Amino acid sequence: MREEQDELAARHREDLQQLEASHAQEASTTRAADQEAADRRTAAAQDVFPDAVCVSLTDDGNFLTAIYSDHSFYVWDIKDTANVGKHRSALAHAGSVWDVEVLPRPPSLVDGAAAPSLPAGCFATCSADSTVRLWSIDSSRSKPPQLRGGGRALT
Repeated sequence: MREEQDELAARHREDLQQLEASHAQEASTTRAADQEAADRRTAAAQDVFPDAVCVSLTDDGNFLTAIYSDHSFYVWDIKDTANVGKHRSALAHAGSVWDVEVLPRPPSLVDGAAAPSLPAGCFATCSADSTVRLWSIDSSRSKPPQLRGGGRALT
């Protein structure tokens, strides 16, 4: 009987050692996963995104143009709010961009004469670099439309 008790005690010690080893391994895995998650949070916290300076929405509500503090603009396609995506982007100016305005389509006739017309989806930006620039939401256009004013082209 004593031998049976000793054998049972020995098996019990082995089981406890296996449980302790298993627990130690789980704890180590958990600590590693926690550390990995903390590292991801730290990396994400270090990401720097520019501030949005101003935004403008097209008349049809399909595109949102956002100007950012790094002098860039993004035209966001927001037709399907469940699937918002970047439509176009560019570095807009050499200086800080102050404003963006979607330009309305002027009537085609002014005092009975044909008026110059901007394509749909044009917008203007103004900047600390002393420029006003015209842009087209249509990303297939290689250049924005040019307007004549004051004896020189405005682009």
